[in-house]
Amino acid sequence: MTPTMPNPPSPAPDRVPVVIHADDPVLRAGIVHYLAPCPTVRLVGEEDGRCDTVAVFPVDTPDEAVKARLRACAQVEAGRAVLVTRGLKDADFLDVMGAGVRVVVRSHDAGPDRLARAVTAAAAGHGDLSGDLVGRLLALAVSVRRAAAGRATAGPVGPPSPRELTVLRHVAEGLSNKEIAERLACSEGAVKRSLRQAMDRWGVRGREHATAYAIQAGHI
Repeated sequence: MTPTMPNPPSPAPDRVPVVIHADDPVLRAGIVHYLAPCPTVRLVGEEDGRCDTVAVFPVDTPDEAVKARLRACAQVEAGRAVLVTRGLKDADFLDVMGAGVRVVVRSHDAGPDRLARAVTAAAAGHGDLSGDLVGRLLALAVSVRRAAAGRATAGPVGPPSPRELTVLRHVAEGLSNKEIAERLACSEGAVKRSLRQAMDRWGVRGREHATAYAIQAGHI
């Protein structure tokens, strides 16, 4: 009688490679503590260089340096980024969305299961926002529509000045205000003034909104 051979074990599912970008060792340790035991995640170093890596950014609030790293991540890792943050102003929220980040987790929600779900969403190219951020995003969208309606009621609005247009084009390329200032050999304050003039002209909030309006209106 031929002995029955046991079925081979099912192959283990692929684990998502995750790199943690954190200057604060305490924030880094917290993310490592939660993700290291996760069976669907494999922590790797920044030198790993895989194109399918999910980058996790734990920060208190995203400053300009963090936003620049998020934009760089969008180019290298195709936007597979997870931002874990305590505070997020509307302007920062728009900048983060403009940088290509679609997964944002509040620090107080960042337990093992929540982080694992966020990593899975980022790896698949899906969006995943903490509950309160969904409401804020909808509110910002409504404010943009109201601003657009106000512009339509007020009549046609003039085009941006050549300097405003140049600055907005650089914003569309993903450059920070500091990087634009270096590119144009001017002060960061001058860049902010050009953006403010464009925002006031069109009644929009934030550099990303102004750039989106310029693209929609055919100026860029």
